[in-house]
Amino acid sequence: MRDLAPRHVVAEAIYRERARGGNVYLDITGIRDFPTRFPSITARCEKEGFPVEAGRIPVAPGCHFIMGGVVVDDSGRTNLEGLYAIGEAACSGVHGANRLASNSLLEGIVYGQRLADHLKQVLPPKTAPLLHAQTSGISAQLPDRSMLKKRMMEEAGIIRSEEGLNRLLSWLDGFGLTYESKLDDLDVENMEDYLVWVVSRLIGTASLLRKESRGGHIRRDHPEKRPEWGKKSIHMKIQTGRLKVSVYESFETKIHA
Repeated sequence: MRDLAPRHVVAEAIYRERARGGNVYLDITGIRDFPTRFPSITARCEKEGFPVEAGRIPVAPGCHFIMGGVVVDDSGRTNLEGLYAIGEAACSGVHGANRLASNSLLEGIVYGQRLADHLKQVLPPKTAPLLHAQTSGISAQLPDRSMLKKRMMEEAGIIRSEEGLNRLLSWLDGFGLTYESKLDDLDVENMEDYLVWVVSRLIGTASLLRKESRGGHIRRDHPEKRPEWGKKSIHMKIQTGRLKVSVYESFETKIHA
């Protein structure tokens, strides 16, 4: 497929090459006046010791751990009053198993305007200022952010497997955190760390359930697409402190709980 290969194919190929100890480079010899056209990239490369005059830039794959997350309607509304989501954080149904930059841009423009029109109708002319309450912190241990990023990249990153995902979930469970933790019990510093833990565990759970490879979700132990998983999405919600996982088709018909 060469330069027409989809991003997940390219990312997987780069990942495998780097895992073998090799390096992958982007050939920029065909771009005239590269330093002038791309001054920020040029400055970064020179800072890291890779002069662009050499004609190649080292590259590494990045992760879209989850393609869209919070289910929204045509105006960006969620099922929680006052909570809205647009773009990368939203699951709107206008993109598939690969989130492309052009899709994200178009989605942000369209849904941004729709939400703005909606808010003009529902919001009062003036809103009260936000108040920050004093909170007591959290008793359980929170994961170190850098270690959590490392574990997510290793076990839920470019290539996933049942063994690795189970290893990740066991590690996350070892902190003694629960879905019942209230944000009011967290100080501002710990709140984001706790939410990152929650999202990481949701990603690991959903990745373990989807036993196939589709777009950016690549399972080493299930390398092929499974037709029965077409147009299906995994929905998760907390009920009485427990995680309820359901699989829906086309965001409408519940097929499994």
